[in-house]
Amino acid sequence: PRMAEVIGMLGTSGFVAMALGPMLGDFLRGSGELTRTRLDATFAVAAALMGLAALGAVWATRAEPRPRRRRRPPIVWLLRRYHPGGVLVMGAMMGAGFTIPTTFVAPFAEQLQMPRLGGFFGIYAATAFTTRILTRRFPERVGTRPMIFAGLTAQAVAFATFMLVAR
Repeated sequence: PRMAEVIGMLGTSGFVAMALGPMLGDFLRGSGELTRTRLDATFAVAAALMGLAALGAVWATRAEPRPRRRRRPPIVWLLRRYHPGGVLVMGAMMGAGFTIPTTFVAPFAEQLQMPRLGGFFGIYAATAFTTRILTRRFPERVGTRPMIFAGLTAQAVAFATFMLVAR
């Protein structure tokens, strides 16, 4: 019964990465003009971190038994039976919610001649992580539907407040 909460809590590690990644990028970029060498170093570090993540995944799943081969039902039947369309729409909207700030903050910061973004994403991730921890039991108390609508409303308000930012 608590599987969704466990998955959600594990997912919060993405918020930690969201906070640390831009700070690491700021460090690798250095000060002054961005050079090809610094850019290549950024991608090399990212590739190395992915390698470490792969090693961590291998280590974490080392005792997992291989799954038995089973008959695979047709994918269309599975989707129609177990995947309500609303879940797909919700996932797409949440994806937009995570992508839009990360897409537009960098050019906006560059326009304002702000070379470092680590602070913004650190606060962004810390706020998201804290909110996740503080609201983890809300669906049990108020229900799933009110939580979904509260989250979507908060996201819409957050998007609207981006328009108020000028400096």
